[in-house]
Amino acid sequence: MDTTSQPGQQSTLSGTVIDPDGAIQPGLPVSLHQTNPSRLVAQTSVNAGGRYEFGDLAPGIYVLRVAPGTEQASERRDIAISGAEDEVQNVTVPKATSLRYRVTGKRLLTPAETGNSNHISGQVLDADGKPLDDVTVRMSWTGAAPDMKFPTVQSGQSPFKPRGYFEFVHTSGVFSVEVVDPAHASEVADNLITADMPQRRRPISYEVTFQLTTAAQPMAARSAIAGQIPGGPLNGAVTLSGGGDEPQARRLDQQRTFRFDGLSAGIYQVSLEGVGVIAEELILNGTDEASVEFPMRGQISGRVLPAKAGEKVMLTCQEYSIRKTAVTGADGVYRFAGLPADDYTLTLQESALPAQKISVDGRRLTEGPVFERQTESVPPLPVVPPPVENPPSASTKALRHYMLLDNSQPALTAQRLLLAQDYILRTRVTVGYDGGAVKEAARVTLVDPTAPDVIQALAVAATPVQRVSGDLDKIRQELEALQ
Repeated sequence: MDTTSQPGQQSTLSGTVIDPDGAIQPGLPVSLHQTNPSRLVAQTSVNAGGRYEFGDLAPGIYVLRVAPGTEQASERRDIAISGAEDEVQNVTVPKATSLRYRVTGKRLLTPAETGNSNHISGQVLDADGKPLDDVTVRMSWTGAAPDMKFPTVQSGQSPFKPRGYFEFVHTSGVFSVEVVDPAHASEVADNLITADMPQRRRPISYEVTFQLTTAAQPMAARSAIAGQIPGGPLNGAVTLSGGGDEPQARRLDQQRTFRFDGLSAGIYQVSLEGVGVIAEELILNGTDEASVEFPMRGQISGRVLPAKAGEKVMLTCQEYSIRKTAVTGADGVYRFAGLPADDYTLTLQESALPAQKISVDGRRLTEGPVFERQTESVPPLPVVPPPVENPPSASTKALRHYMLLDNSQPALTAQRLLLAQDYILRTRVTVGYDGGAVKEAARVTLVDPTAPDVIQALAVAATPVQRVSGDLDKIRQELEALQ
């Protein structure tokens, strides 16, 4: 069976998460990362059945991380996704040392489900999803007096309700419920609003489910990420994603700093508007702090000759989403500022001159290339004799070696000729644009694009052919490799 990935094909990665005793680990955070470049792809949590799943994955190499930053942290590296077949990765994590009650369900009941009463009810479950009786559940509300003794109930006390069931009757207000257990901490199901709900009249009822699960993700959410972007854009938007939560944004202040507080354990990445991801693989344990420094004080200054105002130089960057254009002054000088450390490509617009590459450290001025327009002249082409109707055999053909160029875009042709100078001098090849001339050559080098009829004629004549294609950099590399 052919498993070669075709365009548009995508795979699913799924599996189960258990501890060494075989117990499923519901609620553990799971994140998926691409390796080249390193990027956070998606996040999820292990469901009540112990499973996780990531869909619509493009072909590539991935890293799977379970419960990062916690005592149960585990990962799988070098997971190859083909785009043609689904992948299964079952993970065994270390056994947790503690348990806690998590809110695994919280929903507003429909009017038909309320039974025409105003109540907050639900169930308490153990780690295997079985009901737990005799567990204390407490209800509280906003605006209560400091010494208020809030009401509590025991789960599983009603003979007419399921095991593990609890229920409170409420009035209008904003309520919270939580488990009270000296042995295990509990999350709080809060913001249970029972008054002033748009388009909803009383009765109003909520259903809440508590489940005893491993405490792999610390209840404390006290981690922080603080950063500085020297030279960055004032009020530039910084976005934090990861940790299983929705992305959140901050604006750079006058000192070009930012800060995100109240973060739980997980893996995070930071993006800057107009640049892209500036920090990834930030692993937090729920109580620590990570710092990010991303200097953008790099500068490039160069010239265009002969000097004149209005020349446009374009700058692009492969790693980041940076694309800028600088216009020369009367002295022919162009300048770029606010650049992070990376490799950049500079191109003189409306010119056949080849693009130039330059590295910037993100902290200081770097001297840029000089573009000299007088070097743009195209070398003269040799005179090629007209083709004959019956070409001689290869040993007696008029041309020893012929390079065919496409001349539909003269500016691009000039760039290709400049890149081919070393090859032309080394091989003493004859260069031309006439596809018919290939019949007179004992050997041919084609620089794509090439007309199909030319390729067919060479195949019929069994003429030795070398072909180079791609962008300018690839053409240069392939010509350097040819003999």
